[in-house]
Amino acid sequence: MNNTVPLFEFEKLFYFREEKEDYVSFVAPNTNSIEPIRINSSAYQILKLCNGKNKLHEILNTLYSLYSKVSQDMLGFIEGDLIETLHEFTKMNIIKWPKGGNPFMKKYTFGDDYEIFMVTEDDFNDLYNFIINNIEQNGIFDITYKNPTFNINEFDQLDLRNMLFNMFEDYFILKQNNKIIGLVSISCNFSQSKSEINLVVGDLKSINYLMDYIFKNYKEITFKDPSKIKFLFNSIEKNNLEKLLNLIKKYKFEFEAILKKEINKNDIEIYSLFLD
Repeated sequence: MNNTVPLFEFEKLFYFREEKEDYVSFVAPNTNSIEPIRINSSAYQILKLCNGKNKLHEILNTLYSLYSKVSQDMLGFIEGDLIETLHEFTKMNIIKWPKGGNPFMKKYTFGDDYEIFMVTEDDFNDLYNFIINNIEQNGIFDITYKNPTFNINEFDQLDLRNMLFNMFEDYFILKQNNKIIGLVSISCNFSQSKSEINLVVGDLKSINYLMDYIFKNYKEITFKDPSKIKFLFNSIEKNNLEKLLNLIKKYKFEFEAILKKEINKNDIEIYSLFLD
């Protein structure tokens, strides 16, 4: 982690103002509120040190020197404050990690050649090609699910880039030998704090691995903090997705409602996982 390099992207802020007593306020892209976030001078100092050149250990040493007059006991809290602050700013999408990778992006590796992680822009092309080549191809994988509101004909590279850049949707992938073999994506309505499963593609075993990873780590790695995650099933496709339906019940998804003739005169069943 010490050799990673953070970069504060000031241009992403919708609003910025210096306040009294060295506080600053701003509106960031990925928050659950349109109200400005107010931070103190210490947090702002951390942001300014994230210039795309300073390594994490260099930022920490600078903070030590700035607060050299505080007690030795207090110095012990500086590293923790730095990590916590950078974690929150990263989830707001105003800190990027151009060198060394995002240290907060959990990557789970197992076996000799498997890895699971949440996609960043570095995997854009692989992700786009996987979606385009597989989402309409029934039979290639055990499970091919798309949210009833998802329209592949309106999905293009610009749409995906917008979803990734603004963190409107989280894409979790399973790779084997550096090739994508499974995908689960979760979109979020920021105003309602509700997430929906949008895409699921892969063999049953792969999707099981992905869901284990997601539901153990989701609230730690996403800024959205949803109160629940929803699964929507089109009534005419439900029988074809029996394996997926049985799998989500394993993760405590419960039947919540049925919307009669909701989409193209088809009923939509809603299953929800309520988060703590």
